[in-house]
Amino acid sequence: MKQVTFIGLGEIGGAIASAIKENAVIRAFDKDPSKIPEGNPKTLPEAVTGAEVVFLCVPSWVIREIAEQISPLISPECIVISLAKGLEENTLKTMSEVLEEVLPKNQPSGVLGGPLLAEEIQKGLPGIAALGSKNLPRCAEGII
Repeated sequence: MKQVTFIGLGEIGGAIASAIKENAVIRAFDKDPSKIPEGNPKTLPEAVTGAEVVFLCVPSWVIREIAEQISPLISPECIVISLAKGLEENTLKTMSEVLEEVLPKNQPSGVLGGPLLAEEIQKGLPGIAALGSKNLPRCAEGII
C-alpha cells in the first residue's frame, strides 16, 4: 500500500483521507495538534519522510512555506498535490507555478480541484475533480 501524507486536516483533507484509507497508509499533519489522529507523527518532517504522495490541503497563502519545508525531505519520486484554490497574493502565481518554483526540478506535482464537497465525499457519494499537472500520467498513477 502507498504511504500518503495529508498536510492540513480541514474538511476536504480529512474527507479525502477518509475516502482512501482502505487503499493507503495514511499519515496526517496539521498545525493544530488536536486534529492529528492518534498514532500519527507529531512533526511535519516525520509526516512527509517516506511518503509516496503528499496532499497539501492548506490555504494558498501558506503553500509556498509548506512546499519549502517539505522540499528537502521528500523523495524525488514523491508526488505532491495541492488542493489550494486561488493565487499567491504577492506574486499572483498559480499553485502549480509555486510548486514548480519551490520543489526540486522534475518533482512530480499537480493541482486537484473541482466541485469536491467534503460532506459528500465523507458519505461515500461520487464526486468529480480535475487534476492538472505537467506530468499528468505520473501524478494520476500516484493518486488513483
